[in-house]
Amino acid sequence: MLKRYPIILMCILLIISTLTGCIQAPAQGDPGGDAQAVLSVWYSLNGKEEKELLSQLERISQENNEFEVRGERIPETDFVDYIWKIQAGGQGPDILISTRPILSALYEKGAVSPVLAERDKAFSSAEELFTFNHELYAAPWLTDVPLLFYRKDQVKTPPYDINEIWIKKASIAVPAPSTVFLSPWWKAEGGNLSMAGIPQLNSPANLAFLNRLIYLRDEGLLIFDNQAMTRLVKGEVNYAISWASQSHVLENSQIEWDCVSLETVFGNNGKALLDKTIGIANSSLKTTPARESAILIILEELLKTDTQIAMSQAGNRIPVSKEYFEGSPITIKTKIAKTISNSWVPSTNLLEWQFMNIQDSSWLNILAGSDTEIELEKAQQSALELLE
Repeated sequence: MLKRYPIILMCILLIISTLTGCIQAPAQGDPGGDAQAVLSVWYSLNGKEEKELLSQLERISQENNEFEVRGERIPETDFVDYIWKIQAGGQGPDILISTRPILSALYEKGAVSPVLAERDKAFSSAEELFTFNHELYAAPWLTDVPLLFYRKDQVKTPPYDINEIWIKKASIAVPAPSTVFLSPWWKAEGGNLSMAGIPQLNSPANLAFLNRLIYLRDEGLLIFDNQAMTRLVKGEVNYAISWASQSHVLENSQIEWDCVSLETVFGNNGKALLDKTIGIANSSLKTTPARESAILIILEELLKTDTQIAMSQAGNRIPVSKEYFEGSPITIKTKIAKTISNSWVPSTNLLEWQFMNIQDSSWLNILAGSDTEIELEKAQQSALELLE
């Protein structure tokens, strides 16, 4: 019996040692533990933008020994529902990268928390895009704005008034009859989505704008074509409104060209709509004290001007970092900076974005032949129903 005591004692000591080891083991996945933490970035980018983003995430991982960053693409169509469902199960990403509508929808659901990144590195108008009740829920990262491009070999002096173009019977090509492209003209003519929270889609100003639009379209002075820049290159038109990022089409051609901001030709009220913007948010579920510092490092690395430039070169967007535009000579960059800084976004009432979607649909129907007044009245009623 006595011979068995040492064996029993050894077993007891082994059990105690094992239990003590389990109790003292570091929490897996938390920065600062013995095991390397893994932080996830879920995004909706694709193509060359996705490839460059993954390259940046790999760089960040290599430069930080305490954690590894992994990226995963979620299709835009599934992004909101998928993340909302997976967070309900206590899982999900640390950081989310997507468009304004997607991040806005996630914010409404409580899936993202106030962004940890420092403010004021981007244009205030870009930050306003991701602000609700004075709370910044995503950091603006990349954007794009429309400009008026023209052929310098055919147009001897830069245009300063939109009417001078049409007086000369010159045509302007525009990718689509949407608020995002026509906003400066529509705003200059007194267009508005709402007043005191009440939709104004059938206002006299909107009606007059649409009638003018139809007249110019019928006269051949306004051409809606998704290949507006191609028409400019081919010489079918001497003017085109298009995305600033599409300037590479002209740079690769053999033509002389230049551009002006839309505010230049439509006046001070002709502000561009800032909407085609990608933002970066941090998850409300994963933004915990144990992970905040690591999340902040990733955010700051992605928001660096050099990173934004690399992403811009890979895709069709423009950095929103103010540093990117500092000290630029009078080039397209200064015109982009002017457009971004003077742009507008719908009020912090998120309903206005829905009003805009209704408006765009009504404009398409009107230009397809529907009665203008009837269509605007339908749009107004649809917008009013959102308030019920």
